[in-house]
Amino acid sequence: MYITGNGALFGSITGGIGGVFVLFFFLAAHKEKLFSLQALTLRKDSKQVWLRLLKNGTAVCVSAMLLVLLQFVDSLNLYALLTSSGMEGEVAKKWKGIYDRGQPFVQLGTVVATSISLTIVPLVTSAFMNKNQSLVREYSQLSLKISIAIGFAATLGIINLIVPTNTMLFENSLGSGVIAVFCISIFFSCLILTFSGIFQGIGNIYYPALSIIIGIVLKYIGNTLLVPVMGTMGASLATIVSLAVIAGLMIIKLRRLFPLRIIEVSFYRTMLLSGGIMTIVLQGFLQLYDTLLSKGMPERELSVIFSLGGVLLGGVIFLVIFLRGNVLSKDEISFLPFGTKWVWLMNKIQKKNET
Repeated sequence: MYITGNGALFGSITGGIGGVFVLFFFLAAHKEKLFSLQALTLRKDSKQVWLRLLKNGTAVCVSAMLLVLLQFVDSLNLYALLTSSGMEGEVAKKWKGIYDRGQPFVQLGTVVATSISLTIVPLVTSAFMNKNQSLVREYSQLSLKISIAIGFAATLGIINLIVPTNTMLFENSLGSGVIAVFCISIFFSCLILTFSGIFQGIGNIYYPALSIIIGIVLKYIGNTLLVPVMGTMGASLATIVSLAVIAGLMIIKLRRLFPLRIIEVSFYRTMLLSGGIMTIVLQGFLQLYDTLLSKGMPERELSVIFSLGGVLLGGVIFLVIFLRGNVLSKDEISFLPFGTKWVWLMNKIQKKNET
């Protein structure tokens, strides 16, 4: 397994080098003199540009590397904490590997959710550049709503389907409880990455990086305190606490910059109702999964069907009920990718509801 891991690491490095060569190819094709002696001469103005690029680039990279930095902390001390608490080395390696299964779940869920919510950020930037504070507040509020709703749906959906999805990807369902708790990170990660985008859009790029650094320190301390007592479950809880603190710091700062309106109770009521009904349906769906397993159906093949089918079923149920709640206006929905199609679907659902 460690040889396989080395191969994967080697592939990531060679892939990055390949990307650099592609960029050099395009620079050469466009005859850009980016690395000429004149361009690299450190004049007074050049030093300021390079210094600003270094500082701003580092801050942006820290914000973008949130999940990677959390994983880095686990790679630093999780194995050592497990073994120092009395677990044998080979067993500790096994449970560290099972715990790491949660990473692709969180990354996939976060990417899906933030790819939608971050579409609002350019509107925030445009409004900020035009010094329209009311629009900045309105677009930030919309981005927050979408991030909360989609992050909640993605988190709850993955938690419900964790057993078949874990089996589909990793051949067995070991550690599903720990991974399910770890997947709560999706919700907070969505908020943090959306807030980071908003802060960067209004020119405040250092505060998100500072908040994330504080969260990473808390994650390290949390691992130290919880892992010896709770094992890998402690590492999952430490991740959630650190992300919650980062999200809280960003919300406080954002409300100081331009006070956001409190999101209506009806929004949360509709979101919880959608999630509750989705959970009931998916749990019934999983009862069928357990029944078929007990009758000797092949587990891996069955897990693929129920994982992918459950994602589709849960997503449709949540979306339909959420749109019926009418907690997002048609103008707000139109800002999303394929906005006109969402508005059309919303009209269809609401008309059916009226009849």
